Amino acid sequence: MSTELVIQKQDTETHRCTLPGESWNVVSKFIDSGLFVNFRRALKRYTMISKHHPYTRIYAPSLNRLKQEEKLHLIEHYGLIHPLSMFSLYFDIYLCIFLIFHFLTSPAIYALTTNDDQNYIMLPVNVTYAVTMIIMFRTGVYNEKDNTVSLKPRDIAISYIKSYFFLDLSSFLPQILRLIPLWKRIPDQILLIISPFLITSRYIRYFWCLKTFNLIRLYFGFSSFVFKAFRLTITIIMMIVLGVYILYALVLSEEHYKFNRFLKHSEITMKLLMNVGYGRIIVISHRILGPILSSTFLFIGFIFHVTVLVEVNSIWVRFFGVENKQTMVYESISAYTKYKALPVSVRDRIYLYLEFKYHGHFYKESVLTKATAGFLRREILLASTKNYLENVSIFRNIPNHLLRKLRVNLSTEIFLPGDVIIKAGSRGKSMYLIIVGTVSVTSEKDVEICQLTDGSYFGAAALTLNIARIVNVIAVTPCELFKLERSKFRSILKNHPQIYSEIENNIAENVLLALRTDNLDTKAIY
Repeated sequence: MSTELVIQKQDTETHRCTLPGESWNVVSKFIDSGLFVNFRRALKRYTMISKHHPYTRIYAPSLNRLKQEEKLHLIEHYGLIHPLSMFSLYFDIYLCIFLIFHFLTSPAIYALTTNDDQNYIMLPVNVTYAVTMIIMFRTGVYNEKDNTVSLKPRDIAISYIKSYFFLDLSSFLPQILRLIPLWKRIPDQILLIISPFLITSRYIRYFWCLKTFNLIRLYFGFSSFVFKAFRLTITIIMMIVLGVYILYALVLSEEHYKFNRFLKHSEITMKLLMNVGYGRIIVISHRILGPILSSTFLFIGFIFHVTVLVEVNSIWVRFFGVENKQTMVYESISAYTKYKALPVSVRDRIYLYLEFKYHGHFYKESVLTKATAGFLRREILLASTKNYLENVSIFRNIPNHLLRKLRVNLSTEIFLPGDVIIKAGSRGKSMYLIIVGTVSVTSEKDVEICQLTDGSYFGAAALTLNIARIVNVIAVTPCELFKLERSKFRSILKNHPQIYSEIENNIAENVLLALRTDNLDTKAIY
């Protein structure tokens, strides 16, 4: 944990930093000369991690973490695109919309047009796939499961090759193969078998679209209920369209059919999938193949119905689940603030608190506490407080078994921008360790001394000395802090007077030195 002064400015919407030095604008330090400087800076910021990306608040929940990620990106991987950038977000949204439109229209295009017409019609699709492949090899990888980001070219290449590279590449094959002379010598019947497999394989990309739907939901703030209903509707339509094309391609006896024949075939296929009709496919004259295909698609239709019912039930449960309860909480807060005629700013601060604490996933902490055994709660605390106390200078000589006891007795508190955590002149009873967030340290005359971020600590003097605070500590951004109370600290060390005395003397010397020299550095924050 760093306890050094943060001398770079960090301006926020609620705090104007008065510290000397330049603002913490990382991009301006890397792009400071040449033509179109402002345009190049704006373009570069567009490809860097952004606080507006839905996953950024999980990966980099604090301003300090965000700035460190920007710096690392510019120094080590300047030419790459960050996966949590606005460019990556907007491109994913565009590609998702484009692919959905392509998936819904391509079956009719391939079934009803000639090869020459397809070369012109599919040109925008091929260009989009080519651009996508280039961008994918230049964009970092975000692992949502592990909450990690990798901007190493090797990791990017391996991740893309393992996922959708060959599927994206296969989208070019039908057009590329038509340009090869040998391709023209292959019998039409073989081509009619190969092409549908190449075309339908790209529909595996639809699973990527489902993930992007969730990203779009988080970015625009759509409710989970609306999102799942929309996703189910699109999936149903996609399954029907794909089923029509697959069955149509399997039973082709010539290169393509007339439009009215295709519509009639689509009608019969939909009846089979929806289990509302049964009959031989109209373009099949084979006595065995026709009934087999009809029976197969009836079975697929049955599975399709069961899947839809399960998904509808999931939406129903979701509607009455935790996220809907979160919506009810928000609505209750809004109604209460209106009833009490409270200012809108108060309501917004309550929303900010809930958003910062739960990150969009509402849960009842009291229920979780009651549901877990005592030893599990201790394990959770030990895991969440790892490496916080160990790096505090005054605790470096404390044995590990005592540090574990201190960690178990830490509690968490959340402060919003502008909240006074410590007030100069007040009597302190606890110290704080910053989990996430930025605080401003000021003198009694409100002169800003420094800013502290993730991993820093303050207020340690209150653990052993009953004296007035000599600085103010104010939240600059939403902050989550660990709190260690004096009573718990003394209780743990009451059987270890030598260790307690050593810590007490260390703190007293630092405070006396600060008061005597009027030098309010980080040690004086004790």
